[in-house]
Amino acid sequence: MRKNMKRPKHIINVIAGLIVVCLVCTGAVYDVAGVDVTITEIDEIRNVENTINIRSRQNSVSDIVSENHIEIGLFDKVNLDDDYIVENGDEIIIRRGVGITIEVDGTIITTSATSDTVNEALIENGIFLGEQDKTVPALTEKIQENTHIKVIKTTVSTVTREEIIPFEVIYKDDSSLAAGKTKVLKAGVDGKVCITENVVVEDGVEVSREEVSRETVVEKVDKVVARGTAKATAKSVSPGGFSYTRKLTMTATAYSAFNKSGGYGKTASGMVARYGVVAVDPKVIPLGTKLYVEGYGYAIAADTGGAIKGNKIDLCFEKPNKELMVFGRKSLDVYILN
Repeated sequence: MRKNMKRPKHIINVIAGLIVVCLVCTGAVYDVAGVDVTITEIDEIRNVENTINIRSRQNSVSDIVSENHIEIGLFDKVNLDDDYIVENGDEIIIRRGVGITIEVDGTIITTSATSDTVNEALIENGIFLGEQDKTVPALTEKIQENTHIKVIKTTVSTVTREEIIPFEVIYKDDSSLAAGKTKVLKAGVDGKVCITENVVVEDGVEVSREEVSRETVVEKVDKVVARGTAKATAKSVSPGGFSYTRKLTMTATAYSAFNKSGGYGKTASGMVARYGVVAVDPKVIPLGTKLYVEGYGYAIAADTGGAIKGNKIDLCFEKPNKELMVFGRKSLDVYILN
């Protein structure tokens, strides 16, 4: 058997020294594996910003954040993914947010915002406004927790429409007409204009309409009516002693009330033809006017005739007789009775 032999003391010291060197080297390598990272917290809503520089032996964003006891809220946003492997000199940016709701096109969206104004919060959520769109609160208002933003979709369009302008009736006093009588001097014509307007519609509902211009298509012509002012004055005539308002000298003819079948005909007013019913031009003597005809007697204007135009009168006789046969055409005075 071989005898145990003692190692020289200096060999043991060399081995111990090597172990110490290895431990030191291992520690140095571990320290070198750490990374320098900047962590920035930005809270625009509360106007707070904080930056720290750290050295960490962790390698993912989530581990580095946890290591530094930084909490990520439900509405906060981080510029790097949780599992991103951080490299030396990287910056982790944490933007603090709040919960908000956005109402647009009839839909309410529950979301978040890290920006401090309504305008920036909408852009952050990918909602871009048209030139005429509005919001409540206004775009410049500050965002707070649970802010509700309503987007009002607004359109302004130009439309044209036609409008009828009714003519007016203008009365002119006429002393040559009896009081209560009227005469149309000029017929009225409705006017027409083309109107251009700016129409504002918010969320599908018209809220305002502003006239931009108007163009006359048809000129309005007012109706002109003569209005009689002459007071009726009663006059006496012999021998009957009746009163009248006006006397006309008219060309008179005569006709029979009998029709071909032997019966009495009907007049234009619907009255049965008979003695005392006369035909006139309604433009000269209105139908229904009571008259006294020289040499004929009392009568009523109740009929018309194709040949009775102007200052003419046709007198009715019930049966053909000698007087009718020789009547012919005469100039008679006709009195307009009260």
